Formats: sequence, structure tokens, C-alpha cells
Amino acid sequence: MTGEPRISLDIRNEKEVELSLDLLFNFIAKKKKFFVVAIDEFQQIATYKQKNVEAILRSYVQKVRNISFIFSGSKKHMLSEMFSQPSRPFFNSTEMMFLDVINQNDYFEFIQSHFSKSGKHIDDEALASIADYTSLHTFYVQFLCNRLFSAFKKVTDKEVKETIRTILNENQPIYASYLNLLTTNQYKTLRAIALERIVENPTSGKFLSMHHLGAASSVSQAVSSLIGKEFIHDDSGLLSVQDKFFAQWIRSK
Repeated sequence: MTGEPRISLDIRNEKEVELSLDLLFNFIAKKKKFFVVAIDEFQQIATYKQKNVEAILRSYVQKVRNISFIFSGSKKHMLSEMFSQPSRPFFNSTEMMFLDVINQNDYFEFIQSHFSKSGKHIDDEALASIADYTSLHTFYVQFLCNRLFSAFKKVTDKEVKETIRTILNENQPIYASYLNLLTTNQYKTLRAIALERIVENPTSGKFLSMHHLGAASSVSQAVSSLIGKEFIHDDSGLLSVQDKFFAQWIRSK
């Protein structure tokens, strides 16, 4: 829709992998231009059934001289393993850069400037609510602000709460279906993490007692399952619900 070139890799078998990459990189190599290829969620190639996809891709990356690559993804631990373990094909092949959450004040200034440019206003209390509902996660900030920008000329905390209620109601069937994927213990653990927003030690006596959870071993097992199902995100030992609007829906129940 934008006219920008995009590449999609649909891996079926090893021969298709090599043929597709061969065609792609030979085409690029013949061009007298310099290219930048960005591959998002790069860690997904580690989950392909074909175990040597990393090695095949690495061999092509080494050959082509007129391309710079950006490998990005949301699973820090998986990406770190791919580029820092000596046994992996991409070991020491890049410069690592970890992107932290955008500074709150910078984000607020950015949002206010965009509203102001269009003759609209968003107050400080509204911005604080946006930060609370989204945890400053870029996708949710942009989604919520887009709704607010489209619907209101002046945004206060009232409009933010109203818009959040609308979003949660729209997604009610989806969120309700998520619960069918969870055991009682997993849901109780998920709800406790949603209420706390960020949890460092989910098996501590204080956390278990405060949220009326079971044994530490049961909660530990639930956490592992929730991470595997991608309901919660583990950021260097800090646990939070992956979907920020889903987390708010849970807190509102």
C-alpha cells in the first residue's frame, strides 16, 4: 500500500529456502546500489522445523557486499543467544543494540506536539492515564492516541477512560476466548501479575499470600506455561502481561 519494497519468507523445506535466498541475493548483488534489509522478529527463524535455516541465511549474508542488515525482535533472550553463543551461525556477526522504553517526558512532548499542530489539546492528566494503561509500550500508546486524536479536539482523563472502555468492549470476545486457553491456576497467576503490572519474584511468600495463590511450585509452573503461551513477557526477570489492553481488561473484572 505504501509502495515500499517488502520481503516475506514462507519456509516450507530446505530446498525452497536455498532457492528463494539464492534468487533474492543474486538479484540484489547485481544491482549497483546499496541496500538496507531489516528483518523484524528475526528470532522466529530459530523455531523453524528446518534446523539449518540460520546457517543457510548466514552464508548468504556473508557473501553479499552491498547490503547492511538490521535484525530486530521482541524476544531479547532468543536474539541474544543467536548472536552471542559461539555455536550459533550468527555469533559475533553484528553490533548489538538494546532499545529501552522511550523516556516518558520525551513521549509526552511528542504526543502533545502532534495534537498542538492540528489545533488540538491533550492535558497532563490524560497523558499520565495513557502511560498507566499502556506502560509506554509503543504499539498501545500509538493505538490509543490515534483513537483519541480521531475522536476529540480536547482530551482529558475522562476521554482517555471512555476510549479505553470502548477498546476493551470491542475486544471482549477475544479476551474471553483467551481464558479458555488457561487453567484456573494459570488465570489466577496471570491476574495477579496484571494487578501488580510488573513482578520480579512471583514465588515469593508476599506475592503468593497477597493474591491468594497456591504453592510456589504451582505458580512457577503456571508462569512457565504463560510465558510459553505468550501471555506474559519476561524482560530479564521482570514479568508483565504481554497485551497491555488485555491486562487492563483483567484488572477491570
